[in-house]
Amino acid sequence: MPKIDSNTSAPQPHVPAGWKLVPIDPTDAMVEAGHMARMNIAGGYGGPGGWQAMLDAAPPSPSSLSTWKEIE
Repeated sequence: MPKIDSNTSAPQPHVPAGWKLVPIDPTDAMVEAGHMARMNIAGGYGGPGGWQAMLDAAPPSPSSLSTWKEIE
């Protein structure tokens, strides 16, 4: 089993302003948010479009393991 060095920070991805890291496959919450947004728009109600609703419902990018690094 590899040893883990908890004192070493893993490199963090650079996310440009206006961008957001999201899962490759949308989560159930993202799909539902997009569906509801499209239904609201079709029904004449205001609110975010489907894409924006899905981005808003995306989980935060994982960072809890970002400070762990495998020791060789």
